[in-house]
Amino acid sequence: MEDNNIDAQLQARLHWAFFSSVMDKDFPELFAEFVTWCDNLSKEDMDSIFSVAEEDMEDSQDETVTYTEDEIWKSLSVN
Repeated sequence: MEDNNIDAQLQARLHWAFFSSVMDKDFPELFAEFVTWCDNLSKEDMDSIFSVAEEDMEDSQDETVTYTEDEIWKSLSVN
């Protein structure tokens, strides 16, 4: 169970690092925008987001597939 917690923490950090890089914003600025966005969501929208996230988590627990960097870049270049 502790390994899953560490994996979740690393995944969260990776997501924030990715968005920070893509949006060319430092973390405090990006996080402030995220908080503002969350505060402006209706309860229904937030429930919908969490519902989709829960479904994704259930699907991802069924089968874990690991791709190499080359496979990822190849799939991106085909699409």
